[in-house]
Amino acid sequence: MDIDYLETFLAVARAASFTEAAAVRHLTQPAVSRQVQRLEEDLGVKLFQQAGRRVRLTAQGELLLEEGARLIGQVRSVRAALEDLGQLRRGEIRVGASSTPGTYMLPPTLAAFHGEYPGVDLRYEIANSRAIEGKVVRGELDLGFVGERVDTNHTTTEVFANDAICLIAAPTHRLARRRAVPIQEILDDQYIAREEGSATRRAFDQWLVRRGASWQPYLELDSVEAVKHTVAAGLGIAAVSRIAVDWEVQAGRLAVVKAQNMQISRELFVLYRKDVRLSAAAGVFLSMVRNATQKPSP
Repeated sequence: MDIDYLETFLAVARAASFTEAAAVRHLTQPAVSRQVQRLEEDLGVKLFQQAGRRVRLTAQGELLLEEGARLIGQVRSVRAALEDLGQLRRGEIRVGASSTPGTYMLPPTLAAFHGEYPGVDLRYEIANSRAIEGKVVRGELDLGFVGERVDTNHTTTEVFANDAICLIAAPTHRLARRRAVPIQEILDDQYIAREEGSATRRAFDQWLVRRGASWQPYLELDSVEAVKHTVAAGLGIAAVSRIAVDWEVQAGRLAVVKAQNMQISRELFVLYRKDVRLSAAAGVFLSMVRNATQKPSP
C-alpha cells in the first residue's frame, strides 16, 4: 500500500470532496482521483460513493479511514525516530494554537525555531480551542496550544503558561476610570463576545454563572483583534486575555474595567497525542516554548 495514496485517501475522506482534498494535498484534482483509484485497485474495494457534488465513504472506506489514520500515525512515529538521527537538518512540525497563545505568545518562538532549524518545514495555524483539540486528536497537528484543559483518551495535556482574563472598554467609556465597578453595572452595557468555542469566552461565562449572572452578547466576533478594535470604537465591553491587550492598554487605546471582586486566572495548555511519539522537531519546539514562557517578567 502506497503511503502517499493513503494520505490522499484520508484527505478526501475528511473533506468529502476530491477538490478540497487536492488543495490540502497540494495536488491537482485528477492526480487525487488517480491516487484514490490506484489505492482501490490495490485493495480490490470501492472506497467512495458519489453523493451530489460530494462523496461519501463506503463500508470499506469507513474501515480504511479508521485503520489508515492509525497506520499513518505509526509511519510518522518511524519518521520521527529517523529525524532524531538527522539532528533536525530536515523534517516537519505541525503546530496549532488558539487565539491567545497563537497570536501573542508563540510567534517569537516560531521565529527562533526557524532561525535555528531552517531545514525543518514549519506549519502553523490558529483556530479556536475546540478546533485545535479536534485536529490534534485526528493527528492533523503534532502540538496544540489552547486556553483550557482538554482531557481525552487520545491526548496528553500539560500546562505551559499562565494567563488572566480582564474586561476592556474604550478609554472614554463611562466605567473606564472607576474602581471596583459592581458587576451589574457592567452587565447593563453591551457585551462584545468571542465566538462559541473560544476558551476565553467560556472561562468568563462560567465565572458569571458561578455568580448567578448571565450576559447576552451584543456582538460575537471570531478573533481577538476584531474584539479589540470593536471595543476601542466604543461599542461595548469585552472579556479578553490580559496578555492580548497589554500593548493597547499601555498605549492608551484600551482601558481595563476594574470589575468588583473579579479575578479570573487560568492556565494555558499544550496537548499532543499519547499514541504517537513526538518528533525531534516537536520536542525541541515544545522545549523552546516552555523556556520562553517560564522566564520571569522584566
